[in-house]
Amino acid sequence: MEPVSIRPAGLDDARAIAEIHVRAWQWAYRGQIPDEILDGLSVEHREQGWRRQLSELRTAGFSHRIWVADRDGKVVKIYTGNEWTPAQIVADLQQPLHFFHRIARKLF
Repeated sequence: MEPVSIRPAGLDDARAIAEIHVRAWQWAYRGQIPDEILDGLSVEHREQGWRRQLSELRTAGFSHRIWVADRDGKVVKIYTGNEWTPAQIVADLQQPLHFFHRIARKLF
């Protein structure tokens, strides 16, 4: 298994980010939000939103960035933050399979 690399997200990561986003919501909010809402979340819809956001951030040159943790060519975690540094992660959506993974060690 290759080590984890942390890198800025690109447009090509939109699908993987959307998949993590949807799975994280389904896992985290199951039992709190009706199942029909969670089961109706669309990776395709989220992908469009992430692609738009990544494109707008890149075009505008905003300091707000989206980063991904990549292992073996697969995005396993996403981070969003304002003027991001490892200590300033403001959102951490995780795939349930990688919950509590030690990726954060790589950051600090």
